[in-house]
Amino acid sequence: MTKKEGISLLLLILLVLLLAGFSESSRKRRGASRETAEKRLLADLFRNYDSEVRPVFNDSDKVNVEFSLSLIQIIAVNSKSQLVTVSVWIRQKWTNPMLAWNTSKYGGIESVNLNPAKVWIPDIILYNNADETYAGGLEKYKTSVIASSDGTQEWNSPASFTSTCNINVRYFPFDSQNCSLKFGSWTYVGNRLTMTSTSDSADLSKYVNNGEWHLLAMPAKLNRVFYNCCKYPFYDVTLYLEIQRKPLYYVFNLIIPCALIATLTLIKFFLPPESGEKVGLGITVLLAMTVFLLLVAETLPSTSDHIPLLGQYFVATMFVTAISLVATCLILNFFHRNPSTSPMPHWVKVIILDYMARSPRNARLMRDDSVIPPSGRSTPCERRRMSTVSSQLNPFTERLLDDINVLAEDVRARQEDERLREEWRCAALVLDRMFFWIMLVTSLMTSFMIFYRDPVMGGEIK
Repeated sequence: MTKKEGISLLLLILLVLLLAGFSESSRKRRGASRETAEKRLLADLFRNYDSEVRPVFNDSDKVNVEFSLSLIQIIAVNSKSQLVTVSVWIRQKWTNPMLAWNTSKYGGIESVNLNPAKVWIPDIILYNNADETYAGGLEKYKTSVIASSDGTQEWNSPASFTSTCNINVRYFPFDSQNCSLKFGSWTYVGNRLTMTSTSDSADLSKYVNNGEWHLLAMPAKLNRVFYNCCKYPFYDVTLYLEIQRKPLYYVFNLIIPCALIATLTLIKFFLPPESGEKVGLGITVLLAMTVFLLLVAETLPSTSDHIPLLGQYFVATMFVTAISLVATCLILNFFHRNPSTSPMPHWVKVIILDYMARSPRNARLMRDDSVIPPSGRSTPCERRRMSTVSSQLNPFTERLLDDINVLAEDVRARQEDERLREEWRCAALVLDRMFFWIMLVTSLMTSFMIFYRDPVMGGEIK
């Protein structure tokens, strides 16, 4: 290779290296310009910016915050603690003219994400917060603020809130509740910050159904309230969570078993009094009703404002069971009454045996009444005839006849005692049947009167 060719080759290599270096430098400069556009924008935006200052150029201007909420799920409704926990998406939108820019000067950037700790944000919190860990507002929002070039700033954040709720258990388990969530600024009065609701109700498009509660509606209302502390009003947006309990769980696990147990109260009237199990069955039913009442009491708040519908039903059933137990004791007392020491009063005989027992329902119980022998006392004519006959007999025959008369009188006395005892037993059977119908009608009427007041069944409306 000649010297001239070597120089040409060296120049060619240098030219290739220069072109490659220029291309890489151009690529880096273009990338650097894209990266620094956002950096320059943020640097310019936060130059001499104070996040504590309201985003207005005139102190008399108001900052308007557009507020909306999307309900995602009803997490829990604690009737005993009177709390409701919900999962929501919060949307807040306002204008900050101090953080607006010309997109042509910053590479066409139209929006940036900003740390909420570095910009002004409204202190809108949940007024009726009941969360032990959080204050119900700013500390729950972990997302960035989206700032647009025209100064509009939007803050969207998912959160879960626990609020107080005055739960009325009067119609439990067929109750409907109305819980409110009140959102508003805690420190900015109405001449510095106002609120508007973007919709007259919460967004329910992403709502996940709850297994215990049915969501009826969630309307929103903008309020302007004056407080004693301040001259100007405070704005707030209150959302009303209208829910209705699904009663199937309680009907299947509490009401139906209670009704079946209460039926045993009526069944015991069909047990024969001599079985000895009527009182035991009544006491067992009463204890079972007490256990069911305790189960209901564990799920309800300790309040004296209203007695739950289900509690009223259990107490009424317990009362009917107790009355039937007293009636059973009366029936057993009649059935085992000793006529020699406790003869049946005339008024009892008239009312029960002559009046009540003659009803079509109890006529069958008195069919054997005709076979009960009469008192068995001999008439004066019979005694005179027997005296005439005995005077014509010899002494042995007379003694034999006297013994026969003694035996006959004893048989008559036993028959009379059995007749009186049968009267008490018949009266007991009549009362047994009568109390069965009384308890049946009382149970049906009590259940109807209690559950007819339930709004779900079309009775009394709250």
